[in-house]
Amino acid sequence: MKRVRLLLSAAACSALLAAGAHAAQTSGPNAEVLAAVDAAMKASTVGDIPGILAEYAPDCTFADEFAPFFWTGPGAIQGYLAAGGRMYAETRRTDDKPVFSPPSYVYVSGDRAFVVEKVSGTARVRGRPYAEQGAFAFVLARMGGRWKIISQTWTKAAENLDPYKDQSPRRAGGGRKLRGLRPFRVRSGR
Repeated sequence: MKRVRLLLSAAACSALLAAGAHAAQTSGPNAEVLAAVDAAMKASTVGDIPGILAEYAPDCTFADEFAPFFWTGPGAIQGYLAAGGRMYAETRRTDDKPVFSPPSYVYVSGDRAFVVEKVSGTARVRGRPYAEQGAFAFVLARMGGRWKIISQTWTKAAENLDPYKDQSPRRAGGGRKLRGLRPFRVRSGR
């Protein structure tokens, strides 16, 4: 009988702890969460490394289209930034002009948040005009009273040429074609 009471007591404590750990989920704009994402994207577009590091958790995970495609653990952000730099050099990518749309989804539950933000943009790859569309998915956690990005995933939706393929001027192609490329709406003040 004593054993049954201990099991019931343990189950009740677990239920109470779990209920407190999972706050009700909300959706819609959240100024604090979006400020962290906006600051990270702004720092990224101008190459502000200290600004980037300020918005991400030290053990943030990243998934992106360039090798090795996934970074996790201590030093993941440095590995991600170094791999991104190699990709830019290898593809001779220049003149990036990203356009961030207002977030498609913002979900918050307690000290965790999930944000999806579409991005379109143009650049030059190997001297040729390049255009792409996709979205970032961010997971954030409140740490020390501030929202920090703990996971960032890039998902490409379309591009006008394959940036990883050295294409001769006579044979354009590769990648999925963008039909009627229209930039997403530019984010206005929040």
